[in-house]
Amino acid sequence: MTETTSPVDHPKVIAATFALGALAAFVAYTMPIWLGLVAARYSMSEAELGTVSAIYFGAFALSALSSVLWSRSINWRYLGSAGGLVFGLGFLAAALVPGKAVLIAGMIVAGAGGGALLALSYTITSDMADVDRKLGLKILVEQLYPALLVYLYSIQFADQWQLREAFIAIAAVIVLTSTMSFLLPAGNDHVRDPTVAKTQASGAWVFIALSAVTMFFGGFIVFWTFLGGLGQANGFSAATIGKWVAVGILTYGAGGLLTALLGDRVGRVLPIGIASIATVVPLIFLAIKVDLWQFAFAAAVIPAASAFGLAYQMGFVALTDVTGRYASLIAAAVALAAMTSTAIGGVLIEIYGYRGLYVLVAGLTCVALGLCIWLSIQMHDAEYAADTA
Repeated sequence: MTETTSPVDHPKVIAATFALGALAAFVAYTMPIWLGLVAARYSMSEAELGTVSAIYFGAFALSALSSVLWSRSINWRYLGSAGGLVFGLGFLAAALVPGKAVLIAGMIVAGAGGGALLALSYTITSDMADVDRKLGLKILVEQLYPALLVYLYSIQFADQWQLREAFIAIAAVIVLTSTMSFLLPAGNDHVRDPTVAKTQASGAWVFIALSAVTMFFGGFIVFWTFLGGLGQANGFSAATIGKWVAVGILTYGAGGLLTALLGDRVGRVLPIGIASIATVVPLIFLAIKVDLWQFAFAAAVIPAASAFGLAYQMGFVALTDVTGRYASLIAAAVALAAMTSTAIGGVLIEIYGYRGLYVLVAGLTCVALGLCIWLSIQMHDAEYAADTA
């Protein structure tokens, strides 16, 4: 008997899918750099920078949220190409036409395009075989590309480029990479094994899992967004900050690789618990003292821990959403997390300094862990009840 293989499991489709997802990651993980340039160009405070970030992620979230309506009805090749074009044009407009109003408009346009691309990426990935490991590999691949570009920036252009040059470069990377959309299939008619649906005892579980993703990623992205500001506030140069941002992106990818290698051998709650502890410990060190080594330790460890835990958080979503209908909402969840947490983080920094940021990150991380523990208990109890019925 010949096994039917989904078209999304073809290597070229996997590569294109991960590349499109990497564009959203590229913009998010270079945010400490370009938000710093925005602050210098327009003399913005941390609270104002938080608002700019929230506007971008708000448009991103709305676009991703709407993906439930169109992610499986529009030709994936056209969707990826159009999303990339819109994504890039937002940054290009903000680069070529100076002014805060155009900057805000550009962030809205870019966010809409980025949300569409990331939602498409998660939709396709959710259809792939061995989805847990693919999520880990997705995180890994999505960091290597941005890390290379950020490192190149830090050693070649950090002291020469202003906001205009940085935004033009971001737009060029987005548009060129999005041409890989033509490697995607038009769609996927592959149907999942309907018997798997019997393992889903509660439709609410997928939304609990999505809430945990929102909390956990919110803790990471608010720390990451203001990492550059933390470095600047403590007298570190742009080149130094850029190098450690690149290291953080690499360790984030390493966290995804560790998930791909480990799989579900030890379950999901234990890795998420370890990741949560590894996130909180560097924050405690930063609260005590901020020097270059403490900054470097946090910049390297927190991204690795976050990626390691986040892959398992997303694994919970994949496990509870056996039909794949809500997989694209992972993109909306991370965007909602970024939109709200960065806005709150900017205000907390203005009021309490960076210790307010540390408390926010630790709190969100612990709430996410609590949700996953509760979800695991509920699923275990439901499985036991089904076995003894």
